[in-house]
Amino acid sequence: MVVKIREFQEDDFEDIAQMYHSLLKEVYPNHNIKPILYACKNIMNWIDWNYDIMVTYKDDEITGFGLCYMDSMGGAVEDYYQGEIIYIKPEYRKGRSAYLIYQTAMNLADKYSVILATNASDITESSHISKKLGQLVYSHYERMPK
Repeated sequence: MVVKIREFQEDDFEDIAQMYHSLLKEVYPNHNIKPILYACKNIMNWIDWNYDIMVTYKDDEITGFGLCYMDSMGGAVEDYYQGEIIYIKPEYRKGRSAYLIYQTAMNLADKYSVILATNASDITESSHISKKLGQLVYSHYERMPK
């Protein structure tokens, strides 16, 4: 079966918490990472704040997730759509999961008629994002809506 994408569902909570905790360990290897309860608390906040949580899956297994939301830097700039977090399980990083999340984020930014801003964690990912999104602004990429 091919990888697909859908909105976060309540049953996804434990898997997403585990992946988010794994992400923290990968991104901050030199830090003492707090227990998984921290990840759970953040996910509860994302839900309360109505952030868009996208889940990729293959068969019955979640392969990754993305977190996006509208932001304006506290009103300092016009609204934009922030592609904040994307985590794909290591065994699925060569597949379509990240592509589906980025594509969905681009489509939602276009739907809202706002700029899409996102970050990259490594050179390869940065190269792929820049080809798809366009203009590099400081350390994140922005894509104008269609």
